[in-house]
Amino acid sequence: PNPWPHDPACQLLGWSRLTALRELVVEGNALRELPASLGECRALELVWAGDNQLQDIDPALAALTRLRSLRLDKNELRRLPLQFARCRLLEDLGLASNPELNEPPA
Repeated sequence: PNPWPHDPACQLLGWSRLTALRELVVEGNALRELPASLGECRALELVWAGDNQLQDIDPALAALTRLRSLRLDKNELRRLPLQFARCRLLEDLGLASNPELNEPPA
């Protein structure tokens, strides 16, 4: 399902066409998910999706290997997929205020 069902631009274009998109800021929009197809925006360096209602992050988003800043503060995250270890350029990871977020098993 499209988390932005009322945004005709997202429905019409699809994420795969946004090949030059470098920054995505969707903070405070009551989003329940980020679409897996966002992982097709390979130029993304910054994704700020804090203050939403995200519970899970699709592992497909770990394909964003140019990602430098990922802010997911103030959500309802339960886990962050281990695939994000592939994001070698990631230097800013915000996960504060996710009360259900647990550390991965040792």
